Amino acid sequence: MLRVFLIILTLFVLSFGKVEIKKDGAFAKVIIDEPQRGDFNFVLFHNNNPIVINCAGGKCIKKVRLKNGKNFFEWKNKEGLSSQSEIVGGYATLKILDCKNHHPINSGEVLVNGKSFQIHSGEVKVYRWMEKSVSIDPRIKDYTTNGKIKKKLKLGIVEEICLYPKEYTLKVYDCKNNRLINSGSLIINEDNFKIQNGIVKIHKWFGRDIEISPRVQNYTANGKITKIPEDKKIDKICLYPKEYTLKVYDCKNNRLINSGSLIINEDNFKIQNGIVKIHKWFGRDIEISPRVKGFITKGRIRKIPKAGKEDIICLYPMKKIKKAEGAIGDPRFNITWPPSPQDIDIHVKTPCGKEIYYASKNKKQICKGYVGKLDVDILRKDCKRRRVACQENITFDSGGPRGEYKIVIEKYSGTNTPTPVILTIINNGEKKVYEVNLTRVKEKKVFKIIH
Repeated sequence: MLRVFLIILTLFVLSFGKVEIKKDGAFAKVIIDEPQRGDFNFVLFHNNNPIVINCAGGKCIKKVRLKNGKNFFEWKNKEGLSSQSEIVGGYATLKILDCKNHHPINSGEVLVNGKSFQIHSGEVKVYRWMEKSVSIDPRIKDYTTNGKIKKKLKLGIVEEICLYPKEYTLKVYDCKNNRLINSGSLIINEDNFKIQNGIVKIHKWFGRDIEISPRVQNYTANGKITKIPEDKKIDKICLYPKEYTLKVYDCKNNRLINSGSLIINEDNFKIQNGIVKIHKWFGRDIEISPRVKGFITKGRIRKIPKAGKEDIICLYPMKKIKKAEGAIGDPRFNITWPPSPQDIDIHVKTPCGKEIYYASKNKKQICKGYVGKLDVDILRKDCKRRRVACQENITFDSGGPRGEYKIVIEKYSGTNTPTPVILTIINNGEKKVYEVNLTRVKEKKVFKIIH
């Protein structure tokens, strides 16, 4: 009986050929081989939907796109006998995300078990997915994974694949003063990157030589800067303060002045070997007020500093103050300051409460029988013309009344730049000298003595 059945089956295959349906990626591949039938139309039902396949010479191949889930195929042979086949179709979806910046990545490819799948609209549809763990290896420019990616993909699931921008770090240093530079930017191959806390992180990095052009106020590089960026590498960028140089001259005797300082916009810079180098320079007009003992300027000094530029500051020897300037007494109160736009006043309040100052010049103020007066008040225009130090002098002709004296030094007018003032007090036969700096107009310094 079995032998008869096998003979009948063999005759059926030879007479009617065969129909084979197998999975081919996202498709079902239908192969019909019935050479005995010649040209004919073959009707295949896919999930109860008829598909007509034209077969020439009894042979044809047709691809039918699979739907997610189970796909049922049914057909009838020449004798009207039904045959069926079932194929599970569909795909798993990978969402490719930049998980640092929270947006999809729309280009590149992903290798799944070595097979390449292109990213479209931030997604990869894997038709040949595996019912087991698969290895996923992204091939996306400027991105990296945090370690190896293995996933168990299943039909119809959506898996998120997290990628992160590759980072190349630059630390920007003031290499003269060995400290980080915290502001400005770097132009890297024409892209602008801000410096934050001394660091520039390049997420979009270039994988080749890059040229770096710093944009940092008051700093410069020593030559061209090129680097080869590498993921997770930290490189150091060395910048150096731009220098503006001032040479300080005794222009009467044509020689450098080697001591003292310059007050530049309220900052103090020491003169060394006749030179002041301003690393922190201002990029605008600056006002310069020399503090050099025995020298004065001819008028106000203003400059426009430029990096790499050298300017000359001219000072002139100060004539000595004549001893005849102001009467000598005990107590005596004398102030001097360099010729400048500054107007400095001295006020002395006697033990009687009377005040001696510029408004009472050459007017006698009597206290307890003693006579005091302001006998010298060289105005700023006079000391400048005569090239001597400006001064004011208050004294008592034949001693002064006993008690407390209050002395006030005030910058009456001028500019808001430091002005050195020398206060000399003779009291009970003892001489004391005080040096004070008055910066702001109307600024005062107060002293008290007991005579």
